[in-house]
Amino acid sequence: MSDNPDRLANLATRETMLDTQLAAANAQHGLTREASEYRSIYADYAVIHREYVELAMEGDAEALKRAMFLQWYRVTEPSFLCGVSNLNPAAEHRLLLLVDSLCESNRLDAELSWMLPYYYLIADYYFQDEGQYPALVAHCQAQPHRGRLAQPAGFVSNGRGQMGEYWQSIFKASPVQ
Repeated sequence: MSDNPDRLANLATRETMLDTQLAAANAQHGLTREASEYRSIYADYAVIHREYVELAMEGDAEALKRAMFLQWYRVTEPSFLCGVSNLNPAAEHRLLLLVDSLCESNRLDAELSWMLPYYYLIADYYFQDEGQYPALVAHCQAQPHRGRLAQPAGFVSNGRGQMGEYWQSIFKASPVQ
C-alpha cells in the first residue's frame, strides 16, 4: 500500500468534495463549461493531480495509479463530466516517463499492470505520443483486454478517489467472468 496513507486519504476526500461540487454545477441550468464553478473544480483537480505525481515520483504506487487514472480520464471524458482539465503537461510527461521506466524494468505491480492495458484499449492515442513511451505501449499491446472485465482478486475501490469510483462502476456493469 502507500507510505503516505493520511495524505492519500486527504486527497481522496478532496476528490469526493470536488465531485459533489461538479454534480451541483452540472445540475445548474445555463452554466457554460467556462463558468467559474467549473474553472474552480478544474484548478483544484490540477492541484490534486500534481500532488499525486509528487508522491508517485517518491515511489508511492497508489499515488501513481491515481495520477495515471486522472491523466487518462482527462482525455477520455468531457471535462464538465469528470472535473479534470488542464493538467500540468510537465507533470503528465514525468508520470508517463516513470510508468514507461517501470514497464521497461518489469517493476509494475499487478494492479497497475492490469489497469494500463485497459486505459490503452480506450485511448491508445494518448500513450503513443510521438513514440516517447515505447515500453508502456509494448506492455499494453502485450496484454490486451478483451471482452468483459473481471474484478482482480483483492481489488478495493473505496477511498481511492475518482479512480476507485470509476472501477467500481465498471465492475458493476461488467459481471465477473
